[in-house]
Amino acid sequence: MNKVVIVLDPGHGGEDRYNVGPTGYVEADGNLKLALILRKLVLDSYDNVEVLLTRDEDITMTLTSRGKKGANVDLFHSLHSNAGVAGSRGTEVFYSVDIPGDKNFAEIMSKHIAFAFNTIDRGAKTKESVKYPGEDYMTVVDVAQDSGAKHVLLLETLFHSDLIEETFLKKEYNLEVIARIICDVYGEFLPLQRKLNVSEPVIVRPVSSWAQVAWDKAMLKIGKDGTPINDGKGAKNYVTEEQLMAFFDKLGLLD
Repeated sequence: MNKVVIVLDPGHGGEDRYNVGPTGYVEADGNLKLALILRKLVLDSYDNVEVLLTRDEDITMTLTSRGKKGANVDLFHSLHSNAGVAGSRGTEVFYSVDIPGDKNFAEIMSKHIAFAFNTIDRGAKTKESVKYPGEDYMTVVDVAQDSGAKHVLLLETLFHSDLIEETFLKKEYNLEVIARIICDVYGEFLPLQRKLNVSEPVIVRPVSSWAQVAWDKAMLKIGKDGTPINDGKGAKNYVTEEQLMAFFDKLGLLD
């Protein structure tokens, strides 16, 4: 059975720690945490896979040195969160201008992550260099592709510059949801052999439009136990009476 080699690239790190959310989320740290969760999940889910990281600690690396670690691998996957003007939200996945066949790979990944967090699906994108037409604008994507990676993706999970999406990114269970989605999409597009008795992916249903405002408020409201009132998952799940009592207690209504 041939090994499928995946390189995960947690963006930024070391001296590059400037991308920070409104309440202190540091993109470099979030990217690394997601990469470590994803590496374990992929190794636990598939038999014929090797997962390498461009960095597994908070160190400084050049974009070129990162991209070169994608030499002749099956997939080079750079992990990021996004930033933009006020109101910018959503998920997007970039693929190389030199690997047009990756468009569907990128589309499916973007679609499923956006669906899970009820945000904008910004879709699959390429960004071509103006100075060097036919080449990728993003150095890490360009170098990985030039180094022989069969597939090259750069994921922008959510916008850490948005208060609500930053709240999602700060919770490890949300990173686990993102990792599960990515892991399952890998299985659709790479020749991976799934292990037996692997648990099914987490299904996160979107919030109804009439409940969105309350849902978002609950994501930002901290209960008396110091955690958010709403964990951001299972919008359509049924609630048991014991869960409801625990919820009331979290709000301090039973004191």
